[in-house]
Amino acid sequence: MTDDLFDLSTDIFDSAPERESGDFLRIGRYNRPSVRKPVWIGNRWWTDTTTEERVDYPRVTTIVDQLSAGPGLTYWEVQHVALAVAKASRGTRLAIASKEYKDPFLKTFIDKALEQAKHNEKADLGTVVGRLIEPGAPRNILDPEEDADLVADVVGFDEAMERHGFTIVDTQFLCVNDDLKNAGTGDILIQLPDPYLVTLPSGRAIDVSGEVAVMDCKRTATTHPVPWAIQVVCYAYSSRYNPETDERTPLHPKLSKRIGVIAHIQPGTGHCEMFILDLEVGWELAKLAQIMYAQGSRGQHVMTSAPLGGCAS
Repeated sequence: MTDDLFDLSTDIFDSAPERESGDFLRIGRYNRPSVRKPVWIGNRWWTDTTTEERVDYPRVTTIVDQLSAGPGLTYWEVQHVALAVAKASRGTRLAIASKEYKDPFLKTFIDKALEQAKHNEKADLGTVVGRLIEPGAPRNILDPEEDADLVADVVGFDEAMERHGFTIVDTQFLCVNDDLKNAGTGDILIQLPDPYLVTLPSGRAIDVSGEVAVMDCKRTATTHPVPWAIQVVCYAYSSRYNPETDERTPLHPKLSKRIGVIAHIQPGTGHCEMFILDLEVGWELAKLAQIMYAQGSRGQHVMTSAPLGGCAS
């Protein structure tokens, strides 16, 4: 699908999200995935082989943050920047005090403080569980006693997959969404059982028997349906991207674009619950998130200088 609303200049994408694992080979401005320019032919996006031109896309996780960054996140950021200033050396504190608003030094200091704050044990353990649930992952690295919480979470995921009849068909796939102009790394593709009927939150029942769906694994204490739906739909509506050849191909011939799946693991409990996402609703949310992201660059995607009138000299 195409949408002229998002035919935006790549210059509006100016954030600096953290680098993802299994990343793109080429990284452009502000650490964004750099991909070959796409072209719309037939009913999908292809890599434009007539040019070597590349475009830098923001990451899916950056777009997701647009509708999930509320007052709580702002307070978290302020706290960690304040802590970083308090823990800094006397020289650094004096250097900060000597700077003016918007000074590049301040931005660099804040970015580093927030990046450091992200690397905490809770986040790292979530990444570990995400890798260990993949087929063939070396689970013998876990100690049955010291890592009992992680063992429980991995086993809980396995049991939930079996209960629902889901089978993993692919993991850690790079993809680009040329409609929304973002890129990222999808967690898992799963094969749905046959038969498999789903009732969406709207009450509409659909048949997705035997189809393949995008799954994302979340290890959190609470659920966050809106950002999860945005993230999964960005992957599900994407093309698979080969970073070595720059080729775009469909994610899977049986891919469902109607539903996505969240494997929600409550940390350390071994309890894993599977949730269905309505991707048609998710698509509307993703478009809104992309608009919110674009307006962060002074709104140049929506306003231009007025031309002079016919009587102008």
